[in-house]
Amino acid sequence: NRQRRETSTYQLIDSLSGLRTGWGGLHLYKFGVDLLHSEYDGFSTSRSVLIRRSDGTLARRLDFAAPRTQSVQSTDVALFVQDRVQPAARWYVEFGARLDRDGIIERLNVTPRIGTAVLLDGSGTAVVRGGFGLFYERNPSTAGTFNAFEDAVDTRFAADGIRQIGQSILFRHTTVSDLQTPRGRTWDVAYDRRVNPRWAFHFGVIDRRGMNELIVAPVRTGNTGELLLDSTGRSSYREAEASVRFTRGHGVNLNVSYVRSAARGDLNALTTYFNTMMWPVIGQNAYAPGEADVPNRLLVSGRAMPTDRWLVTGIFDWRSGMPYSVVDEYLDFVGARNQGHRFPAYARVQVGLEHRFKILNRNPWVGVRVSNALNAFLPSDVQNNIGSPAFGSFYNSEYRQFRLQVRFER
Repeated sequence: NRQRRETSTYQLIDSLSGLRTGWGGLHLYKFGVDLLHSEYDGFSTSRSVLIRRSDGTLARRLDFAAPRTQSVQSTDVALFVQDRVQPAARWYVEFGARLDRDGIIERLNVTPRIGTAVLLDGSGTAVVRGGFGLFYERNPSTAGTFNAFEDAVDTRFAADGIRQIGQSILFRHTTVSDLQTPRGRTWDVAYDRRVNPRWAFHFGVIDRRGMNELIVAPVRTGNTGELLLDSTGRSSYREAEASVRFTRGHGVNLNVSYVRSAARGDLNALTTYFNTMMWPVIGQNAYAPGEADVPNRLLVSGRAMPTDRWLVTGIFDWRSGMPYSVVDEYLDFVGARNQGHRFPAYARVQVGLEHRFKILNRNPWVGVRVSNALNAFLPSDVQNNIGSPAFGSFYNSEYRQFRLQVRFER
């Protein structure tokens, strides 16, 4: 696929804020406007895609229509207002709202938001924070030009790579008439506690639900088909975090955090297939764990200065392996997507050692940083095709790196 895109964006943002005392206490208000005009003109041409088995025989062929052009203009407008009310010295509440115009589908959306913080003691060492809000996302220009991309003819072949299986299917690009604007509903609660100058703790929970997200999926009716773009996608993300921080003077700083999370959603997001690079093979959609679903993560980072001229740093990052799907020789998904298969657990260590030298009238820090210091196997790719003799093999691990670092401080 070869594309040429010409884009231009003009944006104007203006806001006004102020402070006054009135009903309910002290008010810190802000309101403004965000105007964004975008233009997108493009050209796309796609050559045939040949999908072969491990023995070289042809399994599937995608032949695309003649080159197509895309063009769309949109003007997004947002009006926003917020007010932070502080009725008492140890408590404030923040209200806000936005009115957005989605220029791609020419629809108005209203999103309210509220947040609060309460100091549980006079010194401010114990704080509870929380918030709730709706957030709309701008539809990408690709959504307005989806029907202008090349249609494709899908043909499949028997094991000999010659005999055709069934009839070829022409998949046309189709967009539903009632496309919506993607939005998210988010709430969070956090508790921060500083026990003394050395020890501090943090506990937090976040929950996000996405709705009206853009997804694209193949729909077949008899010998005809379409790649259908609609806004029925949904997603969810939940996270609980606990962290502790230890500080001793200016020389020692240690942070330890553990996150338990779950990310699920419709996997056929529009931007997965029609982003900067167009992806030709589009399988059936599924609501399943997301590509970046990491149920468990432990992060430890710290630094220590034994003397004024020596600095030691370190990071330990451990997390669950990310999920992946399995496909067959036709690149159709086999079994449930992103369920039952995961990359190996990720465990990465980074260390650093620096020394401060005196050179003329400068005092630079010179040292070395070692990434993946233990040379752990951290693959980024997997052979997920059951037709491959190497099925299940992992590849492209991050390698150990040594970096010389020089820092100058004022």
